[in-house]
Amino acid sequence: MNSSLIGEHMNPVAPKTYEVLKWVLSQPAISQRMIARNTDISLGQINKVFFWLEENNFIEKRKKNTQIKDLGTMSYNLINPTGILRAISLFRSMKNNRILELNLDMKKEKAIKYLKKKKVIFCLDSALEKYDSYFRGDTVCCYIVPDERIKVIKNDLSSVKYGLCRIEFYSWDFGGLDIMNKMNSYNHYTTELQTIIDLFCDNKAHYTKELLRKKWGIQL
Repeated sequence: MNSSLIGEHMNPVAPKTYEVLKWVLSQPAISQRMIARNTDISLGQINKVFFWLEENNFIEKRKKNTQIKDLGTMSYNLINPTGILRAISLFRSMKNNRILELNLDMKKEKAIKYLKKKKVIFCLDSALEKYDSYFRGDTVCCYIVPDERIKVIKNDLSSVKYGLCRIEFYSWDFGGLDIMNKMNSYNHYTTELQTIIDLFCDNKAHYTKELLRKKWGIQL
């Protein structure tokens, strides 16, 4: 997929567009009005995104006689979720959001227990361990608001020797503190969908094989 061709029509990670795309990815069938009712995005903006999605064969209109409750008569099926994910990944890199890396002489489980007390949101490899029972990563990955918490963590761990436990901290690129606080109610982990998106944006799409199969029936 060519990023320049996508960019001529749509920036998938413009905040409003990105929000619409996440709505589309989260539902097997969806309508523009459903998104408008649940967000502060105008129907005009949503319509532009849906036109782009349909033009690129990421979604298709449902037949008129297949009305679904709460969607109305004009609704769409998601037919190419990985196409949307790849489009997002061309414009969003997790590497650009990484704000701190630590390599410490401590057990991964101990690091996770400590970080849970610091209101982080585990992502990437760490979140994948929650959703894929077969996956075990070597790196602890988490989102954190780049405020005083980072200073506290660096100070707390400054006495720990260099070691093999790698911890990566990321800033949240869309929504910042409000999103972080909202997601803290989700048991310290990014949602399954956000985990998939983040892994695609970290050149780890191959890690998502089991999640893609469970969520959309896709075989990579």
